[in-house]
Amino acid sequence: ADATTVADNSAETTWINSMSFNQDRSCFACGTTAGFRVFTAEPLNEIVRRERMTEANNPRTVDAVSMLHRTQVLCMVSGEAGRADSKVRVWDEIRGQVIGQMRAQNGEEVLGVSLTRCTVALICEYNVYTYALDDFKILAQF
Repeated sequence: ADATTVADNSAETTWINSMSFNQDRSCFACGTTAGFRVFTAEPLNEIVRRERMTEANNPRTVDAVSMLHRTQVLCMVSGEAGRADSKVRVWDEIRGQVIGQMRAQNGEEVLGVSLTRCTVALICEYNVYTYALDDFKILAQF
């Protein structure tokens, strides 16, 4: 099957910033300097590619990304190239839009993100924040 692609035709090189498997390791997502991509692991196929996303949807670079099971829901740490970001966006590929946002407290840079059916964890240098996936309210800080 062809990947769902939203990209431009520029010749700019795209680099992989991060990669993470979903919970059963049947798929993986890559955050890139141009957006994100999702692949099936076996057989290896690209199933989604989102690149050169507009500011209204998401900034251009995805530094970290996590996929929820085999759904079209992803959490991503994204921002402008070279700038730390304290915001995590929840993306719904079916809707083609951000469905929620969370921010690390005190402007901390988010280094990674992980999610389950109920929670999203923002991993920062000194703290871990957990948020509810249904209403994006903070649950705990460690």
